[in-house]
Amino acid sequence: WMISGAQSYTINDNEVTVVWGGSGYGSIEVYYYSPFLQQVDGHEFPDCSGFGNLEVSILPEFQFMAPPSSSACAGASSHFDVNSDAIWLVDPYANMNCSGLSCTIDWPGPGIYTVTAHPTDPSAFCNDIISHTVVVTELEAPSIQGPGNGCAGEPMIYFIDNPAGNVFYSWYASGGTVLSSSGTSATVEWNAGATNQTITVYASQTINPYCSASQSNSFSLDLPQTPSIQGPGTVCANSTSDYNAGLTSIQPGETFSWTVSPPEAGNIISPQGGPNCTVQWGAGAGNATVHATSNICDLTESDSFAVVIQNPSTPSITQSGLFCSGANQPNVTLTGASGYISYDWTAPNGASSNSNIYTVGQAGMHELEVIDAYGCEANAYFEVHEWPGPTASISSPQPNPICLPAPQTIIDLFTLENPNWEYSWNGGPAGTSTISHAIQNVPGTYTYNVQVTDPASGCTASDSFNIVEDDCTGTPGGGTGGGGCTPSEPLDLAINQSCDFVEVAIGATSASNASYNFGDGSPSTASSVHAYGAASCYIISVTAGVADANDPNQTCSITEILVCASRLQLPSIMP
Repeated sequence: WMISGAQSYTINDNEVTVVWGGSGYGSIEVYYYSPFLQQVDGHEFPDCSGFGNLEVSILPEFQFMAPPSSSACAGASSHFDVNSDAIWLVDPYANMNCSGLSCTIDWPGPGIYTVTAHPTDPSAFCNDIISHTVVVTELEAPSIQGPGNGCAGEPMIYFIDNPAGNVFYSWYASGGTVLSSSGTSATVEWNAGATNQTITVYASQTINPYCSASQSNSFSLDLPQTPSIQGPGTVCANSTSDYNAGLTSIQPGETFSWTVSPPEAGNIISPQGGPNCTVQWGAGAGNATVHATSNICDLTESDSFAVVIQNPSTPSITQSGLFCSGANQPNVTLTGASGYISYDWTAPNGASSNSNIYTVGQAGMHELEVIDAYGCEANAYFEVHEWPGPTASISSPQPNPICLPAPQTIIDLFTLENPNWEYSWNGGPAGTSTISHAIQNVPGTYTYNVQVTDPASGCTASDSFNIVEDDCTGTPGGGTGGGGCTPSEPLDLAINQSCDFVEVAIGATSASNASYNFGDGSPSTASSVHAYGAASCYIISVTAGVADANDPNQTCSITEILVCASRLQLPSIMP
């Protein structure tokens, strides 16, 4: 065998294996001999032989110009070169910037990517495709843990809570100083007055593919916020008011101190330290100032708020008219002083009114609560005294009803007499406590009304009394016999009285079965003795049987009346 253009070859008898060298041409020549005819007459070795040759066109290999790396970092780029114009592909997709002989690929994320190149003239090469696998990895960004705000000049510790192996960490503080670091942690002191402060840690792999990552956290210095006090500018003496610092958010560690000046104007009654406060204002009117100071990192900011303290005056109350005992009341009113925007009366029984003029419904202590134009409340109390009113109770010592024809011509009516009272009968002018009814001898009911007035108090009382004239001729007398009955004698009543105790005596010698009605609502009784429960003028009626003048075997039932005054009332003494 004779080989040219080969890089190497291996001969195995009638075979040769060739590794061709560079592109171009090569040749293979072979000479062969066979001794298989040497035993045949006329033949001698090597008369049976031959020659063969082969011209070989050697094509170049389509290949990468330099061995590409099989690893890369996400976010980084890899560059590939081939020895001829090519069509480039990458799977899965990644952004490529290719120009025939070269291609730059940007790795979007971790994964296994296959880069493929096809020569544009595949016939010029001994292969028509080449591929390369790239394993793209990503170094996880370090996660910084530590304070995002704080005070200047105070050492603060930061650390990485997800450290990776074969990674080197370095720290940098913008607007601060890294006092010390130990790879995964650092101690930083922040500068006063700095802005845009950040803590940054850089991570770098110490092994292939040497990926890197970084993380930055911002930092802000704690500075006191300037309060803008919110709250009422006009307050009431002896009241409480709430104020706040007027801030939308409060920083951790920020505290507030509150004061009032002058000190005697009011006191802070809420706990110190918070953005809100409650002030208990003093008793006097005047001007005051609420102060708020924000404190953090030994720095302060303050604000002041002017307050006007109003001291509402106690409303005066005047009474018109006197409150009388009994049912008939004059128009008694209480009037609160004018100039307030609201009035609220409360009577002893809980009744209320919102007018400045209140009509009194009962005696006792009345409360008035007012609110002035500044919203301040004031209270006043007024006691309405109950004045004893006059008594009106009409009675008559003569029988009623009157049986016609009557022997008498008038009936006298009485009411309790007091020299200081005025009496008006049936709406007439003031007169005496008595009036007479002229018997009309006409059956009917005759009504008498009296109004008794105490001029000193204006209190009044009234009563009415009905006189009945009836035709009694020919009616039975109610005795035990039949027909008309003529009493043989009157009952001849007399009364013995000691204050509210009375005893009725019957002078008729034939009287029997007497029944007494003492006129105070108690039931009729057979007892002639009675005790009254209230001072008044009472009509006492006694019904008894007396002998019939026409028939001694019969009795007539007759009724007689008399007037009794119990517990005579003294005249009213006005102050």
